[in-house]
Amino acid sequence: MFQLTVSTPYSQPIFGVASDQAGGTFLTVTASGLPIMSSDFDADGLSDILFQNNSGQALVWEMQGTAVAAASSVGPNPGPNWRVKATGDVSGDGHADIVWQNVDGDALVWATNGFGVIASADLGDPGQDWHVRATGDFNHDGRSDILWQDAEGEVVIWAMNGGV
Repeated sequence: MFQLTVSTPYSQPIFGVASDQAGGTFLTVTASGLPIMSSDFDADGLSDILFQNNSGQALVWEMQGTAVAAASSVGPNPGPNWRVKATGDVSGDGHADIVWQNVDGDALVWATNGFGVIASADLGDPGQDWHVRATGDFNHDGRSDILWQDAEGEVVIWAMNGGV
């Protein structure tokens, strides 16, 4: 097996694909511990890749299998105090949305349509002890809900109604 590791400076997205002798392909990206998540941002049924750089800017690679079909920043830069915490279809439109949380605890959701932010909703400030851990359709309504956990280990699910 042969694996190619590629670093990206985010402003000039690059990628590498390597093949092994059995015909398999591999894509590996090194991003210095910054959030990297996969979700379907362009609603084509294929996973895309979301990155965030140290300044806070989000970047999406729209994937076609292991090939990058398009790459662009997503929305305005929220700043270095905001971190991508989860992705999921909170709005229920088939496009992945981005759940952000500030170091002070404040949280928000960006509804996306690929590279664009079409709506934003402030989720409020549950406090610095509460952290977004994941999204999932916990109530089976076709929209992602938000899973939170506090510093003591308590878990809470916020059922989202798609009103982003």
